[in-house]
Amino acid sequence: LGGRGWTGESSADGATRGGGGGGRGGGEDGVAGGGLANGGGGAAGDALQEARSLLEGAISTRRRLMGETHPEVSLGMAQLATVLRAQGDLGAASDLLERATEQLDASRFAAEAQAGEGAKVTARLGALLAGALNSLGLLRKQQGRFAEAQSLYTRASSLYDTCTSTSSPDAVVCRHNLAELALAAGDETRARAIQLDIVRRVEAGTERSAAG
Repeated sequence: LGGRGWTGESSADGATRGGGGGGRGGGEDGVAGGGLANGGGGAAGDALQEARSLLEGAISTRRRLMGETHPEVSLGMAQLATVLRAQGDLGAASDLLERATEQLDASRFAAEAQAGEGAKVTARLGALLAGALNSLGLLRKQQGRFAEAQSLYTRASSLYDTCTSTSSPDAVVCRHNLAELALAAGDETRARAIQLDIVRRVEAGTERSAAG
């Protein structure tokens, strides 16, 4: 996995979760919590540039200490892509997200093949991969590439369901993105069906929590 002893716990969780999980807190992005979106000039632009500089430095350090393909490096790349997308640099954001998803996919495959890694690490890698796929889906939607966005969201949703739970905040946000994509494509029937599915997921999760 590019560095021995990785437990699946991210040293950058606080930066990626935006107040509740890898893109939780109501944001549509599965990597950063949505607070960086739509950054233009002024204070917002300055904050984005500062975030970009910090992330570039963090990625450089991780590469030196952990290796190019370590999950923490991939996570940093996905975070940086979110900032670049907010700055309007869609090409660079796309390149980073494609590399991040490829590396996380490979790390997850390697973890599954190593009995000693354990289910926790595999699930963590799956959730990180889902976040990167969801972010790439957002980018593809922004580029008008709806079919690709739907495929990415669908895979991310499946991973979240498997690696977290069907009612987890990340899973719900990803399903919401699918509904928004359907609306953007003019498919109100599909969007409504997904929205109803979200309600059922949340209700089921609430019932499980109450029962536990």
